[in-house]
Amino acid sequence: MQVGIMADSHGRPETIKSALQLFVEQGCSKVYHLGDICDSLNPGTAEACVRILSEHSVSAVKGNNEHALIVNQEMNPELPVTVQVIDYLKSLELVIQDKYAVFAHSLPFVRELGVSCMIRGLTKEAVEIFMNLFPDRVLFRGHSHAPEIIWRENDKIITRPITAGEEVNFGDRMPCLVTCGALTRGMCMIWKPERMTISCLSFN
Repeated sequence: MQVGIMADSHGRPETIKSALQLFVEQGCSKVYHLGDICDSLNPGTAEACVRILSEHSVSAVKGNNEHALIVNQEMNPELPVTVQVIDYLKSLELVIQDKYAVFAHSLPFVRELGVSCMIRGLTKEAVEIFMNLFPDRVLFRGHSHAPEIIWRENDKIITRPITAGEEVNFGDRMPCLVTCGALTRGMCMIWKPERMTISCLSFN
């Protein structure tokens, strides 16, 4: 099985289309979007982004831009966002979990942080908490825009960037945290759960 992972399209539907094209070519059977689908400062682009995700059955988590768009629409109903789009954004979870992974926009600590988990950064403390809570899983996240992997080695936290075209095996680095890279930078990833690898792709 191959899984497509993308994040941070920020209201640019053409980037979602480009990533989906790559995922189809690579034979991905499942796709996740890790939030900031929309751009809260450019709400008119939300409908196109949501339509593409819905048409392709993409599983998505809520990012801070989705949260801001919902709040802004409630304060100003004249914004160019349909009820259907707002309902879709409201329906998104902050965190999705499966047998092997956790998916979030930034951090998965909803109970502790509430909606601010979408914007909290990867401090050393946050990394340690995740590793203690999820010792057998990988966290896939967006928000930071630059692809990287974080793991523990000899009681030391290691962080290193992932470059376009690179495949990383994280089987001996569990638990670990992987930042997907932003669609706005032409970056996305393919995850192979059984092989425990991630491949960083570029469509620029």
